[in-house]
Amino acid sequence: MSESNAVSTMQQTENSAARMRKARINAGLSQREAAEKMGVGQSRVSNYENQINKNIPPEFLKQCAKAYNCSLEYLYGFTDEFEGGYAYRPIKKDSMIALNKNALAGMGLTLQDLDEITVSDSAMTGAFSKGEQIIISKKIGVINKPAIYAITYDDATVMRGLRKELSGVYTLFVHNKQTYDDQTLSEEEFKKLNIIGKYIGHWQSASN
Repeated sequence: MSESNAVSTMQQTENSAARMRKARINAGLSQREAAEKMGVGQSRVSNYENQINKNIPPEFLKQCAKAYNCSLEYLYGFTDEFEGGYAYRPIKKDSMIALNKNALAGMGLTLQDLDEITVSDSAMTGAFSKGEQIIISKKIGVINKPAIYAITYDDATVMRGLRKELSGVYTLFVHNKQTYDDQTLSEEEFKKLNIIGKYIGHWQSASN
């Protein structure tokens, strides 16, 4: 191996090691938690991150990308964005919807903040229909303006509009008032709601 190739390989190893560590921290994982998620020993994660073992196998980088929910592009140093350089990306491996990460950034969101669910009834017809795939944000925030939320009752998740009235009570509202009714909730009843996300819209199909 020539001196220039050796230097290039060393720089690539240092780059990948630093990016592995940064991606792990971004995923909120300790070395122990990362190792458990990948099914390897903690020492292996530590050795690669600290360049004790400088020969990082491609297969291990693939495991890191999956465990840390980042792209191989990032780990190899081809992009500085965790999710990679593609404009549209699905939020799950088998997602039917792809999202523009730049548009998400403008909303203060990342792919990790989102979930994809199937609409279970026709209560919000007009916004979306039963059976459609929609995206919700797990960053719910303070509920002070009318919006549509995903609410879990027992084992079922439904989409309902929610707004706070001037009187201090809350209204769960629907669009399809021929089949469903609005519901008024006291402050105590509102606090008992299991709100899992806020509807943020539809995006293009991931299969396109």
